Amino acid sequence: MRLKWAMVIAVVCAAAAVAYGAGKTDAPALTPPAASEWEYVYSTTGMEGLTEVGVSVEDMKPEFCRFISLSKQDIRTQTELYLRRVPGLRVTDDPLTPDSYGPRVYVRITGMVRQSVSGTDLGYAANVELQLHQPALVPRHPKAVWLKAATTWETGYILSGGGPGGADHVRGALRQRLDNFQNEYLKANPDVKA
Repeated sequence: MRLKWAMVIAVVCAAAAVAYGAGKTDAPALTPPAASEWEYVYSTTGMEGLTEVGVSVEDMKPEFCRFISLSKQDIRTQTELYLRRVPGLRVTDDPLTPDSYGPRVYVRITGMVRQSVSGTDLGYAANVELQLHQPALVPRHPKAVWLKAATTWETGYILSGGGPGGADHVRGALRQRLDNFQNEYLKANPDVKA
């Protein structure tokens, strides 16, 4: 049965390579491993066997960053430093480009400053999201679909506050999301020494 599924996957990969690469020179290599190398694991995270990730941080609204005194670079640094301490995981310096196909931890902080009718700043609200994006092959009949960046895991948290301390609040929410990521990663990779 294992060999049969390996052959089916090999055919799907080959079909996807042909469908995606027809007439294109930038098609990703989709050569499946030998049938003896396939192992099937039901996964809700896609983290099994993950050994390296890049980090991407989405731009934040400038007025939100000013109000809480936090920058995109602050978030990137916090995320990279945290992930470098996760056992068995290497953080790459791979910049996000249209040709990037590697796994990536994606941070999105959508924030806004609340104002009174007269325009006085009252506080902030934010959604802190952490996602794992990675290439995926989705079998479809009669062709397979190659996704450069499918979201295979995510977590988020909505917060709000007023006055000072906004940066610490957002950083704390991000740290909790990173803790969730590490816990899921270690569950998916039990052979990694914590």
